[in-house]
Amino acid sequence: MLIVLTMTWNGELGNPELVSEEDCVFNFKWKTHLACGAGNIPISDGSDSHGPIKATDCTYESSSRKFDLSPLAKTNEGDNWELVPSNNTFDDIYLINICKPLQPSSLNRCPPETNICGVQKDPSQRSRVLGKHGILVWESDQLILRYVDGDRCPDATPRNTDIRFSCGKDLGQPKLTGGQKACGRTIFDWETSAACNLYDRKGTSAGMIVFWVFFSLILGYFFFKSLFRKFIQGYDGLDVIPHIKVFEKAWEFLSTILGFLVNGIIDGFLWIRMKLRKDSHGHIRL
Repeated sequence: MLIVLTMTWNGELGNPELVSEEDCVFNFKWKTHLACGAGNIPISDGSDSHGPIKATDCTYESSSRKFDLSPLAKTNEGDNWELVPSNNTFDDIYLINICKPLQPSSLNRCPPETNICGVQKDPSQRSRVLGKHGILVWESDQLILRYVDGDRCPDATPRNTDIRFSCGKDLGQPKLTGGQKACGRTIFDWETSAACNLYDRKGTSAGMIVFWVFFSLILGYFFFKSLFRKFIQGYDGLDVIPHIKVFEKAWEFLSTILGFLVNGIIDGFLWIRMKLRKDSHGHIRL
């Protein structure tokens, strides 16, 4: 019996599918992110059909979503995200860095290029690499930074780690929520502003900026000109308003136009009512 397994990328764990069976030869097809390494890989998560998805360990972009985790990156020596678990776990502390490898520190006894590492207080104990090169995926309506290249377990399978992000008000802190055992999958949850969809952030347009600047200048002119006319030139009442005569003329003009419109609407209403009632005595006001 021969089993042929073809694996391709789809951005998720996926499931194997039996393609064909002939003469004890079984062909399976399995679309899974485990078949690919990290990088700028076009993927499809089934929810964005207007173009390819670009994903790295730091950025994710599709037709409807865009994320940039670079604000979470630690760049100074000795500065990493440090997480001390609140309950008993195999590791005493977790070191995490996003977009970049862990920075050198007194706690960092992890191999180069490591992004997530479990460290024990006893220096003689070997640290556990939980991930080196991750990739961002959108799965179950959540942004996940997934690592599948950690140290190998006794059964030769690599440790894998998921950091599940959600949108928050500030940078936040990662929290250990699953995988406290010595091997297997480790799960962190992180509520952070860096995980908010950038397409949802609508800035002020250039036109609105010009409008508010122009409006502020006009408002300032009338305010200070009114103070000048009142306290320096001695005007009282509405006369303190600059160009009040122009406003009065404009108001008279608008009132006249508005009167014509109102009269036209009333006359039209009376004419329609006359036609509906077939009232020969109806008349239109002139």
